[in-house]
Amino acid sequence: MCVSLDTLHAGLLRQVCMRKTVDEPRRGFVDGLRKPLRVSFVFGDKTGDYTRDAGVPPLHPGGYLDAADHVMRVAPPLRGFWFRNLPERIEETSRPLPSKKFRKDFLNNCSLFILHCYSLFAILFLSQHEVCCMRIIKAEEIGAAVAGLCVDAACRLPEDVLGALRAARDREEGAARAVLEQILENEAMARAARRPCCQDTGLAVVFLDIGQDVFIEGDVNAAVDAGVREAYTKAYLRKSSLSALSRVNTGDNTPAVLHVRFVPGDRVTVAVAPKGFGSENMSRLFMLTPSEGREGALGAIVETARLGAANACPPVILGVGVGGTMEAAAILAKRQLLRSLSSPAETADLAAMEEEALARVNALRIGPMGFGGKTTALRVLIGELPTHLAGLPVAVNVQCHCARHASAVL
Repeated sequence: MCVSLDTLHAGLLRQVCMRKTVDEPRRGFVDGLRKPLRVSFVFGDKTGDYTRDAGVPPLHPGGYLDAADHVMRVAPPLRGFWFRNLPERIEETSRPLPSKKFRKDFLNNCSLFILHCYSLFAILFLSQHEVCCMRIIKAEEIGAAVAGLCVDAACRLPEDVLGALRAARDREEGAARAVLEQILENEAMARAARRPCCQDTGLAVVFLDIGQDVFIEGDVNAAVDAGVREAYTKAYLRKSSLSALSRVNTGDNTPAVLHVRFVPGDRVTVAVAPKGFGSENMSRLFMLTPSEGREGALGAIVETARLGAANACPPVILGVGVGGTMEAAAILAKRQLLRSLSSPAETADLAAMEEEALARVNALRIGPMGFGGKTTALRVLIGELPTHLAGLPVAVNVQCHCARHASAVL
């Protein structure tokens, strides 16, 4: 809140002194003072003088503004804000002092005036202060992060994925081992040259976890699309986005597929997962009946791998969402693919279900790139949501061995 010194002075004249003119003083004033009175006020980083004309009595026998101390007692938050340098010296006078009744009225009027101002301060300034205390992040910062993450994700695999591929290579033989060696060599060359690991650089899938104490200044959707546009244009990544029906390419791989959720804190987590459609096309959604239960969900996972893993550039990673609604299960399945392959499941039951599903999928022996072998899948990652008593949605999102994703925290 900003109150000018002129406003403050005028209020003091009306509320505190309550005089019509110098020549018509209120009862309790003594006429004929020869000297003017002057008080210096400090307001924030500004100072100003409040000067009373001659003819006005002093406010304190000792020549000090006694009202300031009184005000600070009734409204201690004001200390150091409006009157932090008061009391100031008032010029001495030899004239008689005002009556006790006048001094009491003066203090009451002064207190009322200050409390009125303080109410305005609380309403206007504090409400703004709460907003200002939120951390402000410009949308352009998010766009810049998206641009960098798109390139990073396209050109190198996460360490957990590389570790799983190396472990698979070590336990395979023959053609399966040779395929995994080529996959690892391809990743090393792409990382060194900063070139895409796969020619299908996918649709840009972006996840934003926005802290509830963050205020984003600007258009988030436009900033994310600008980041994707910049990355796919400047890094010469393949632009695969087009109209679903007319098949006309958008020319810059936008718009991004954007998923936003709000979380506690004052940070923004940005994750980018380019999604190629060789594997995406093999994904499936099942709306099971409650009676099918856990075994029905395991069957859906294995059936998805049986029908589509060979076409999804295995060894694959399966993200599974169980529960929620149709779309909630699908988004949950997609989010599982952001997990580290070494991360545990949320519960012991889910962890056991993941191990059992992985064993059943690898028992299919489709193997790396469909050449047969022990490793059809590197990991099955399962998340669960509460669902309706009449349903059991299960979504299985298939990810190829080139499991690209990168994240940053702003």
